[in-house]
Amino acid sequence: REKSICRIIDEIKYVIQKYNINTFAFSDCSWDNPNNNLTRVTAFCNKLLQEKIHAHFFMFFKSPIVRIATDKFWNMLIDSGVFTVFIGIESFVETELHLFSKKATVEDNINIMEKLQEYKYLIHLQIGVIFFHPYSTIENMKINNFYLYKYKKAVQFQQLNTMEIYNNTKMFEITKNDGLYKGNGFNFSSYDFADKRVKNLYEYVMKEFSKVEKTKFLEEINNYFRNYYDFLLIQMRRHIWQNDVEKQMVVKNCLDDMFELMENVNEKSYIIFDKLLELAIGDWNFQKADQIIEENLDSKEMQKIIAQIRLNRMKYTRNMINKK
Repeated sequence: REKSICRIIDEIKYVIQKYNINTFAFSDCSWDNPNNNLTRVTAFCNKLLQEKIHAHFFMFFKSPIVRIATDKFWNMLIDSGVFTVFIGIESFVETELHLFSKKATVEDNINIMEKLQEYKYLIHLQIGVIFFHPYSTIENMKINNFYLYKYKKAVQFQQLNTMEIYNNTKMFEITKNDGLYKGNGFNFSSYDFADKRVKNLYEYVMKEFSKVEKTKFLEEINNYFRNYYDFLLIQMRRHIWQNDVEKQMVVKNCLDDMFELMENVNEKSYIIFDKLLELAIGDWNFQKADQIIEENLDSKEMQKIIAQIRLNRMKYTRNMINKK
């Protein structure tokens, strides 16, 4: 049974007062339940605003919310302290959305991405995309890779995301019946691919990006483009509440630096996977795959990107110190 809005607010106030913690992530699968309904989240945000509670919130939504959410709704979320919204996009292909039993359409997914791009200085849109799954095809993966690139979400190399299959789920039954499931109930990624061209690509990228240097690189960019983005938006909201225009500009400049680097990394990620997917269409060649990686993301390039990330962080710290 769901908690009342008043009880949630009381718990938030208690945590703030007792522990001086004012950043919260809700584990609810979605605040727009049931049936694409905004009544509950609107009541929650209005209560926060009414009681002048200055806290920061991470929330989950589904993409069909875009059908009913107005600019007034998004601004209410921002004013009440929401800094990150997570949406399980999963795919930009209708047949895959149907396979995953998603109520969303590709149109919903595109529209929510377009809408929240307008708020990138105030809301961090995090998404989930399932790139590898038992019924992945090269053609569908190329579509998903394109949309990840278009909306700057290839920057975190979401093309490495793999479906996990749990016992007694719809996907478990389907893959088991099709002879694709190879797990024992505990190894959730143990399955074959219906499209045999996908297997070579999957095994290659999982091995390539599990190398120590690339693992460290992925940790750096994920920490920066996800966690540090969240941090900057929390600071932005704090300075808005304090009406400190100078510090708001410091944060905005740091976000601009981030977005500039994001363009660069996002494009590299897209190109790597687009070329690997093209390679997978024909006769797979490991030497050519290595060449694609080396041409677009060699050790020197990874170190250059990491150095820029650290420089951007230092600029923020230095500029904030100068504003004190």
